[in-house]
Amino acid sequence: FCLDHLSDAEQRDLERDLDLAARVQRGLLPATDLALPGWRIRTHWQPVGVVSGDFYDVVRPDPECESAYVLFGDVAGKGVAAAMLVSHLCATFRALAAAAPPVAELVERINRVFKESALSPMFATLVCGRMEADGVVELCVAGHCPPVVAGCGGARTVQPTGLPVGTFYSSSYRSTTVRLAPGERLLLYTDGLSEAVDGTGCEYGSTRIEALVGTLPAGDGGALLVAVLQDLARHTAGVKLTADESL
Repeated sequence: FCLDHLSDAEQRDLERDLDLAARVQRGLLPATDLALPGWRIRTHWQPVGVVSGDFYDVVRPDPECESAYVLFGDVAGKGVAAAMLVSHLCATFRALAAAAPPVAELVERINRVFKESALSPMFATLVCGRMEADGVVELCVAGHCPPVVAGCGGARTVQPTGLPVGTFYSSSYRSTTVRLAPGERLLLYTDGLSEAVDGTGCEYGSTRIEALVGTLPAGDGGALLVAVLQDLARHTAGVKLTADESL
């Protein structure tokens, strides 16, 4: 659409459609403060525009079982096209996670479905994990920013275990297992955080993220979330948000 060629009424209709799309997308997200057996999940989701290419979801295949699957990531691009693929990706995740497959197998299936439906060269980076109540997490990191495990002994990262989904139809994936002790936290974030710039164009950076969370005392993930967002605000003071931001 060329806005100059739309009547005032057509522009209002388009604005209402976009507003509704934003409300629908936000409504599909899990609660920002979610309690699961052995876990407390706190999230922050900030689109740069009306809708977002960032996503996260949490699924418990069996309410009687203490394990849960988490999906977190970023579809390449911004705007409506990215948001449509987010909905498709999350719906695929929910459908496939219901069978409680191994994490690497789950991501391989997601990759095939996504590659079949997304226009080339669309892709998505993501972290998919299965969390157990005892603190064990099986993670598959598909080309995404390395998750950070933060505890009393500092911070350590979980490196990628595969390519972004949608890159190749036949991509294979592997998972890695980490065990969090009581009080340790797992931080997932999109590049909207690590690539946020200050007034001079200097990026916030993954090194700063790891250094910050490594100094925080053990405890609730909400305190970690607040600390990161406050430090980010100091870094980007006076600079407009240019990318979707989620953690």
